[in-house]
Amino acid sequence: MNARINSHDIVPSAPKPLPHWPERTIAVLSTQDDQVRAIPVTAPMRAGDHLILLRLRRSRGSLARLREHPQVALTILARANLAFTARGCARVVEELMPDASQFVTVAIDVDEIDDHRQSSLVVESGVALHWADERTQQFLQEHRNTLRAVAAAQLRGITS
Repeated sequence: MNARINSHDIVPSAPKPLPHWPERTIAVLSTQDDQVRAIPVTAPMRAGDHLILLRLRRSRGSLARLREHPQVALTILARANLAFTARGCARVVEELMPDASQFVTVAIDVDEIDDHRQSSLVVESGVALHWADERTQQFLQEHRNTLRAVAAAQLRGITS
């Protein structure tokens, strides 16, 4: 007996949701032009199951590259055995930052997540920030607060 498959019954599988990572994580952002380039990024924020927010200095070559070629990858290695690369399309969502005009906020709409964990190896820690002085601590807190505000605005835009 031949079963008929109704194309309306086929539902494409949604990508896995992003895992949660520690707040002070340092990630690696990979962009491309004529070659692949990677830079460390301070404290990227998970802003949804498939959305990451981060800030880049306006003067960064990475910002120019992602404007030209928006396909990017963000790799995170962190405690609790987190080892993954989130790949997707990047876009500038906040051009003028209220706290620092030298930064822009970038959103990565995650299409795919590559899980790098292995059963024989466990990531015990990753690169994380140590707030060396009060000025740096204040800057990083403002960084996180700005990303939280942009995340809330993004969410309101999605649900409106």
